[in-house]
Formats: sequence, C-alpha cells, structure tokens
Amino acid sequence: MIDKNGEERRRYTRYEVQDSVFITIRPQFDRIGWLTDISKGGVAFEYLAIQDYSAFTENSHLDIFSSSKKYDLSNLPCQMIYDSRVDVQKGFMETIEIRRCGLIFGEISQRQAVQLDVILSQQMC
Repeated sequence: MIDKNGEERRRYTRYEVQDSVFITIRPQFDRIGWLTDISKGGVAFEYLAIQDYSAFTENSHLDIFSSSKKYDLSNLPCQMIYDSRVDVQKGFMETIEIRRCGLIFGEISQRQAVQLDVILSQQMC
C-alpha cells in the first residue's frame, strides 16, 4: 500500500497469484473468490457480490485452497482491511458486481506458517 507521500507501507512483499487458487471466509462460508495476491502478512481476493454478505467479525477466518496445486490452508485468523467494488469494462460483466477484499492475517500456528511458506515459494517462481 502506498501512503500519501508515495512510500510503500507494506511490511511483506506481495506475490501475484497466477494459478486457480480460491479463498472462502469462515464462519459463514458466504464469500468465495479467487486469490489475486498473497504475502506473509495477508491476501487480496476478488469475488462476485451476488447477495448481501455478513460483516467480517473479530472471529473471521479464511481458507485458501486449490485442487490443482493441492493447497488446503484452512482456518487462518484474519481481519478485513478493505472491501471495495472493482470497476469492470463495458459489456456483459458490467451488470455483475465484482469486489476486491484485502485481509491481514492474525496470529497463525506453526503448521499454518509452514503451509503458507509452501504457497509463497510456488508463487515466487
């Protein structure tokens, strides 16, 4: 994230996700989307806004998964930083609302940290 002085504020390097990696939010599992970038500190993902969603709570958690990459990183504590509409170009998609959401991780377990490192190492390539 760039601050008002043009300085990068992110603590960790973000890696753009090239593969089909998905994310869902617990405990309601009412949002599922595709991962756009990831770092040691958090993620950004996009999703189709087809209903009114529950608000994020202090107890929100996320799952990151991909059948092709065999990722199954579950129950990561998280906090929402932003959730905003993505502008889409004219055409059939303009009637569908796509949103981009940024999350930071809470305190993760050692097992989750190892799984996250695996995902990050594959995205660095």
